[in-house]
Amino acid sequence: MTAPHAGRATTPVNTSAPLLVLLGAACTLVVSTASAAVLEGFETPALPNATHQYLPSGSAWTFAGTTGAGLQRNGSPFNAPVAPQGVQTAFLKSNDGSVSRSVTLAPGVYKVSFWAARRASTTATNPVQVWLNGAAVGTPLTPASSSFARYTTTTTVTVPAHGSYTLKLGTTRAGEYTTLVDGVTVDLVNPFDALYGSGFQLPTLAADPIAAVAKPATKAVSLNTPSYIDPAYNTRVYRATEPADHTGATFVRHEYSRRQAFNANNTRYLALASSGYWRLYDGANFQVLSKSGVNGALPGLAGDCEPIWHPTDPTKVWYTDTNGGLVWYEQNVETGAVTTLADFRTSLPARWPGAARVWMKGEGTTSADGRYFGFMVESNNFATLGLITWDRSTKQIVGALNASAFGGARPDHISMAPSGKFVVPSWDNATQGTRAYPLDFSSSRLLIAGSQHSDLAIGPDGQDYLVVTDYASASSQIRAIDVATGASFDLMSLYPRSGSAYAAHISGKSFDKPGWAVISTYADYNNSVTPDPVLQPMYRKLTLVELKPGGKKLSVAHTRAAANFGSSTSHYFGEHQASVSRDGSRMIFASNFNDSGEPSSYMVGLPSWVYTPSAGSGTVTPPPPATAPLALTLGAVTRSGYSGSFTLTSSVPAQCRIASQPTQPYGALYDNMTAAASGLSHSKSLSFGTTGAQTVYAVCASNATQEQKEIVVRFP
Repeated sequence: MTAPHAGRATTPVNTSAPLLVLLGAACTLVVSTASAAVLEGFETPALPNATHQYLPSGSAWTFAGTTGAGLQRNGSPFNAPVAPQGVQTAFLKSNDGSVSRSVTLAPGVYKVSFWAARRASTTATNPVQVWLNGAAVGTPLTPASSSFARYTTTTTVTVPAHGSYTLKLGTTRAGEYTTLVDGVTVDLVNPFDALYGSGFQLPTLAADPIAAVAKPATKAVSLNTPSYIDPAYNTRVYRATEPADHTGATFVRHEYSRRQAFNANNTRYLALASSGYWRLYDGANFQVLSKSGVNGALPGLAGDCEPIWHPTDPTKVWYTDTNGGLVWYEQNVETGAVTTLADFRTSLPARWPGAARVWMKGEGTTSADGRYFGFMVESNNFATLGLITWDRSTKQIVGALNASAFGGARPDHISMAPSGKFVVPSWDNATQGTRAYPLDFSSSRLLIAGSQHSDLAIGPDGQDYLVVTDYASASSQIRAIDVATGASFDLMSLYPRSGSAYAAHISGKSFDKPGWAVISTYADYNNSVTPDPVLQPMYRKLTLVELKPGGKKLSVAHTRAAANFGSSTSHYFGEHQASVSRDGSRMIFASNFNDSGEPSSYMVGLPSWVYTPSAGSGTVTPPPPATAPLALTLGAVTRSGYSGSFTLTSSVPAQCRIASQPTQPYGALYDNMTAAASGLSHSKSLSFGTTGAQTVYAVCASNATQEQKEIVVRFP
């Protein structure tokens, strides 16, 4: 019994610093650590153990102060508690010790948070003041404990425009008084914090009855007035799209779980009409914003053009041509201005003649900071030529991998890990499977055999996780797999009772709430009966899962569709495919309320405190044994008249064949080499039709991973 991966359906196509406004008046101790801008810590420059340094250089932070400011490492003479983040903290002394740095912020309302403690060798305290662009954020707060605690300004800062701002933290008491600081964040204020009662909590996952709710006839008009309150979980649900939003459309809905519907500050969201055009919405009142494209759609975007929001600028969206092109664009959705983000029209055809498409095949995205992209390079007829990684900062290709290295098989999709350290292509076959490569493609790690519904997410300590529906695993679970190590842990059973299963989509896009993912489930059955007549805890709902062993699993909202979640013509688009906003305050999902009609998108709003971490400590499955990469070493090459022979050695057991042309996949060749030494030694004798110099190409495939390498053999 399996619930196999279902690929993406395609949609047809008809052809000076700003003013800062301060609100509130005080600071208070809180425990939340989720943030909109998680800033670089104080680990650079790395100091020797148990030492400190005044006014260090080489950090993203600038240290200043006559009496002193600097870095100290655990065990230093400052007698500091263990650093809450890494092994180093900042120290600030007297009334002029400070650290500052620039931070890029989108328009919105923010608070500033950080860890702080007084020096343990004294009971004296030194309050810390926060400034943004020279304006004080509230009043100084006083860390009275010699243990680190989390402090957050209740005074908020309204940032009216996207840009770079100077953040500064400084102590305020003259004299030899020290405060230790670490883990600074700038937090986007969640509007739903004021719309829920302070005692609201999401309940632990359970088989709660699905009460009847009338399908909302129209969209919501404000965050203050939800379309309905979910009867089981008391969450606020808003209808966010309807077919009338685009003339001639049978449905309009958000795109996909792996894609972010909401922009950097949640003021805008995107949805796709059944005719293939993209609509822009106001995130506060759910109204369509008319643009200059077809019937008011965004101009230039059509079909699977892969729109990706800029990570910090809420006015910018990146996209390419339908089903991929050699140019990627950046559009300001407010002004309509379009610029070129990346132009591969010269570089890629030079590398791969026939290159015509550079895309992610509809399911990928960038690193969390928007710097690194992973692309498939394809011809006009969608033949895969290779894979590349690209750096938006330098506008350079970082790494490239010829399709011959993976047998020419077309990936199901390709995406970047949130950290930007790994690119993750996913092949829908057991041999290639879903793999993680470093940016230069110098090695790979098999994460899962085949390709299933999944997403890449950030763990609570910054890990890159592949959260995946692993029907083939021994435990048949939705699992979280550490991309860097291969270690994993189970999150939720895929076969909740005998004869039963369900399908699920996963969204790990809450990049500013690390440690969480959203699972939306559909198509449950029991022994061919759909839906399963016995309701299970995970059926037909949105579940918020904590990405740690034994972590929380919280019910968010029922999707209100069972057997008829899509019409006969739009069944795929009725799959709920929930996607979560970067700050976790919003989840958007599709539903037709089980009426056999067309789906629309619905949004759930959540307060920030539902993301409070647990002390989970469940079982972690260690990574599988590492598989060494394939490397080839050419041995003896001999030539006598019309005959020649050569040998080569492979670093791991492999099979080898020869080709007359370069960059040929192993599977397309038939002329085998003779293998010995358990597949490590390979030889071949050849006959030529001339006594002139000849060149052949040996192509080998690893027995364990099917990784392919080619080596050039020249006969004099």
